[in-house]
Amino acid sequence: MVQRDDLLGPLLIPQAAQTEGNFIVDPNALQHVFIAEGDAAAAILQLFEESGHDIHGRVIVVYAETSPDSVWFVSALGDLPIDSLHTFPSIIAALSRLGIILPCSPINTRIYAAGSDTLITLILQLAVACGRDAQSVMISRISPQAPTD
Repeated sequence: MVQRDDLLGPLLIPQAAQTEGNFIVDPNALQHVFIAEGDAAAAILQLFEESGHDIHGRVIVVYAETSPDSVWFVSALGDLPIDSLHTFPSIIAALSRLGIILPCSPINTRIYAAGSDTLITLILQLAVACGRDAQSVMISRISPQAPTD
């Protein structure tokens, strides 16, 4: 584990959580919807650590528990200053909830997607199907990790 200090105190993020691309806060968004799978939740935690004070408006997190460290990530996400946290055992269930949240969201909603290429593609398709511009989705991809013995 790697120790990190943030606004909430010491934060230990499992080393397997390596993401490519950092989120940037949109201070003008009325709502922020985060969706992540497994270790990619580290991108959300990093954003709140670095720029949490710039996030204004409603904050919703949808998380698919697809990692051995999911229990830890659910706890860490639950400690963030967010309005609601929705956790699901699979990506499909998480996407289903996102499909309910997006159509009811204000036009000025920023979507943050963290995970595999497959998850990100599905989120982009869902966002467009819900009438959102694909450019309203910020992306953080999981870096493939070589197995260690």
